[in-house]
Amino acid sequence: MQASHCLLPSCPHIISSRVLRRASSQQQHRETRRPVVTQQAASQGSTFGQLFRVTTYGTSHGLGVGCIVDGCPPRLPITVEEIQGDLDRRRPGQSRITTPRKESDTCQIVSGVSESGWTEGDPIHITVPNATQRSQDYAEMEVAYRPSHADATYDMKYGTRAVAGGGRASARETIGRVAAGAIAKKLLKQVCGTEVATGASACQACSRMHNHSPILTSVGMLCRFSAMLVE
Repeated sequence: MQASHCLLPSCPHIISSRVLRRASSQQQHRETRRPVVTQQAASQGSTFGQLFRVTTYGTSHGLGVGCIVDGCPPRLPITVEEIQGDLDRRRPGQSRITTPRKESDTCQIVSGVSESGWTEGDPIHITVPNATQRSQDYAEMEVAYRPSHADATYDMKYGTRAVAGGGRASARETIGRVAAGAIAKKLLKQVCGTEVATGASACQACSRMHNHSPILTSVGMLCRFSAMLVE
């Protein structure tokens, strides 16, 4: 009877083991959930797409920038010259309304494309080295955010920022997007016959904006306010 009595639910050591197992399971559940929420809140997404996935990498004053394209089918003809053509269109230093930084932005296909110019079905890695970064020019940004730049919002969102060049918030991050876009554009033309064309119809300085436009007036006031902060 004593042995069978120990099998009853009211037995102290059985109840305690169940409580311990339940408490341990709840604790493990909380521990597995907590880091995920923290990671999502503190991470910057750099991968886009589902079937055609693009991951950009690199910073403005690092060794280089680029992208990895995953999901591109094999046997797509693509050359480094086609990708370079689109990169040349976004290259800085070509007009007075862009950054004066001079970069050749010469791309290299590291993997994913055969020597004969055909995609191989595996991830395509394209890299562009940085050549003329001047980190010493950004010393004053240690104590002040740059107007009209993402320095402030990046710092507030992620708790860190790259003073020299803006890091991932720099426009040089778009090099990876342009390179991946050149491949996507070729794929759309090859498979669907789709042509992609872009262009800018006009670009004017804030001082030349018409004051009677509420949108342009707001932009002009923002630019003047940013200039006052710098002074």
